[in-house]
This record gives sequence, structure tokens and C-alpha cells, in this order.
Amino acid sequence: PGIVSSALIAHERRLARRTDRIVAVSHATADDLLRLGVVEESRLVVVPPGIDLTPFEGRRDGALRRRLGLPEEAFLVGIIGRLAEVKRPQRALEVFDLLAGRYPHLHLVFVGDGPERGALERGIRAGTPARAERLHLLGAMDSMGPILGDLDAVLLTSRTEGLPVALIEAGAAGVPAVAAAVGGVEEVLAHERTGFVGENVGELAYGLARLLDEPEERANMGQRARMRVTARHSAQALAQRLEALYQTLLQEEPCAC
Repeated sequence: PGIVSSALIAHERRLARRTDRIVAVSHATADDLLRLGVVEESRLVVVPPGIDLTPFEGRRDGALRRRLGLPEEAFLVGIIGRLAEVKRPQRALEVFDLLAGRYPHLHLVFVGDGPERGALERGIRAGTPARAERLHLLGAMDSMGPILGDLDAVLLTSRTEGLPVALIEAGAAGVPAVAAAVGGVEEVLAHERTGFVGENVGELAYGLARLLDEPEERANMGQRARMRVTARHSAQALAQRLEALYQTLLQEEPCAC
């Protein structure tokens, strides 16, 4: 892995020398590029992701609960993303196990597929049948809007991230999140304002317990998450940032038209 990493960094440095700007999705990613010597600061710009927020504006209709055969009072936590080692889906099971006894209405819903699915399935089967009934694997989904509309919280347990779109989508749907403090997570998720950030399994479990215990504050966090994402991560905001970047480049070196 170290040799591959060194080769990749060297390749990125060569490509960077041929570009006018390097765009990073987060300040954390930009810091990594500078630390690794991929590009100098003068040619580095941060442009956070933006998405079409419209599909996430719907309200809860109970479709996910009906699909899973769960009552309205079930508390659904979504783990959204590819089931890969870097996402550490097994850590979500550790968080669940810390809270399951205290919160019998807590359920985890894994949305995504990937090479870690087999290991995750084994981790689910390793417990009791009653535990397994509260852990759900939906696989990959074409549309996240209806899924997010029925979730009470989103849990992100990744080992590393750039700036996770899953947290942007959760915020657009008004769903608070609990996430590992990696990469650009804290650039989209405001700790104790739109959710909770944790350094380890215990801190992630604590944040999720707060959301379970405080439904009114959970709703407030969801509203604040929606406002934050609307202001920072809409498709329009992304287009404006990119247009400003292109205008700057054209002024520096006008094209031959």
C-alpha cells in the first residue's frame, strides 16, 4: 500500500504541473494536497460540492417503514454509502451494540452495496435473531430522496472522507447526522448545531443517544441542517463558485477565440 500511495502521489504531482488550478472539495482535502506537495497553494482552490436539493424536499410518508415492516415509532438511522473498508460499516454495528439495550426501538438501515457486504452480513448474523431484526441491508438505491425522508438520523463512520455528499443530502432532507471527525466532515456538519461529530465509537454513540433522547432538539438540528445546506451546497451555489473560478482563469490568460 505504501508503494502504491507513493506512486499515486508522484503521478498527481506530474499532472498538477500541467494544470492552472487544482480544485479540492474541502479545506481538509486542500491541506492534504499541500502537505503531500502535490501542488503549491497559489494554484489550489476549494470548491465544495453542490447538488440539486429538490429531490430531498419531500416529507416523511412512511414508505420505508412499511417496506421494512416497522411501526411509526421505530427510530431509523441510515448508514449511506458504498460498503467498503474505508467507510467502516462494521463500526456502525459497534455503535448500535452500545445503544441497542437502552433503545429497543433503534434500527440501522444500510443503504449501499460493495465488497464489505459479506463481512457486514456475517457481523449481523453473529448476534441474536432479535438483534438481526433491527439491522437492515437495503442495497444500492437509485433515488435517495424517499429514503432520507423517512430516516430519523444519518450515521457516518468513515475512516477518511473528502466532503461527504451523504451529509449534504441528509441536511437537504432535514435529517441530523452523527459522523466521524475525518476529512471535511466538520465543514458540512456543525457539531451540536446540525448533529454531532465524534472521534471514536463511544462519542458516536453518545451523539446518537442525544438525538434519541431529545426529539425536539433533533427536529431543530434537522431544520438548521437544511438551512445550512441550502445556503452552501445547492447546485446554484456550486455553479456560481465554478463560474467565478473560470472567470478568474480567463482574466489571467484569455483564450484565443
